[in-house]
Amino acid sequence: MAVKAWSYWAAAGVAVWLAGAWLVAEQRQVARQVEDADTIDCLMQRLSPEEKYRLARLGNAEDYRPLWLAYSEVFPRCVLHASQWERKDRLMFAAWSLLRGEDLEFSRAMLRASRE
Repeated sequence: MAVKAWSYWAAAGVAVWLAGAWLVAEQRQVARQVEDADTIDCLMQRLSPEEKYRLARLGNAEDYRPLWLAYSEVFPRCVLHASQWERKDRLMFAAWSLLRGEDLEFSRAMLRASRE
């Protein structure tokens, strides 16, 4: 009888531990998403008009390597967590896509750059 009770307590302990581990993992994932969203927002909002124009001019070119190099100069200002360096390309691409689609000032800069 004591062994049976012990096995129930052990199973309950494992279940509680698994639930706790799941909650911690979930919280870390949410925190990572919030940090990434803040970094993308920084990559869009904290650009000077000159930087926006430079990125727009480079974005009109056939080769995107100069664009990524220019964005790489901005990226260190916006990093919130060291793990974001591993996701740098994805974060910069997301910011670039949103910047092209949502920022009116940037759209004007791209139009101006394409006329030059």
